[in-house]
Amino acid sequence: MKTVQIRYGWLSLVLALTAGTGWSYSTLAGELGLDLRLLPIYSKTNNSVLSDGGTFTAPAVNPESGFGYDVRSTLSYTLWHHLALGVSANLYGTSQKRDAVAGGVESLDQSTSRFEWGPSIGYTSGGFHLVFTALLSGNKVIKDKRVDSTGAVTYDTRTEKTLGFGYQIAVEYGVHLSNKLRLGPALIYREVNYKSMTLVDNVTPANNRTNSPYLTKAVEGGLTPMCVLMFDF
Repeated sequence: MKTVQIRYGWLSLVLALTAGTGWSYSTLAGELGLDLRLLPIYSKTNNSVLSDGGTFTAPAVNPESGFGYDVRSTLSYTLWHHLALGVSANLYGTSQKRDAVAGGVESLDQSTSRFEWGPSIGYTSGGFHLVFTALLSGNKVIKDKRVDSTGAVTYDTRTEKTLGFGYQIAVEYGVHLSNKLRLGPALIYREVNYKSMTLVDNVTPANNRTNSPYLTKAVEGGLTPMCVLMFDF
């Protein structure tokens, strides 16, 4: 009987404290949400001879162009209306292609893909979201193949960089399109370093590397404006 009285005493104390602070079980239950940040990519240039593009002498150079995408998503669970805990994943891909010129620059078939993910913590207030992500795992793959006008392969490599560590900070605001969907702008700063690199050179195999660690780690970062879709489930 004494044990039962102690348990009910603790229960009464917890209920009294939550009533005084406004905390409730429904508040703790939280809400599941998805922030989907999107950026389409297109580029066109002819700087394969001169760094600022074009040529001063023959032969001419063909432009290279391609499309790509940058998608950064966060799946989170919001507690106490403001604390968001979850996981983020980034997907990135671009491609560049160029035709060869007789007696000049070879063709180009190049692609870059990137994947990285990690845990996130954030603050939400209505349509305002501030999200910090520790990027713990991922890689970056670059494929580059070049063929001259006679059909001979002059360059053919696959480079894979392994993520060491990185972080990402997203600041975004969405306005209601419906009860469960918001749309708005996002500004994201991302910085990562890569700890090792694997290179496969199909033209010059002597250049091959397997998980070679960087003495000075390769660093990549920048500020990117994006469009964000906020889903509430």
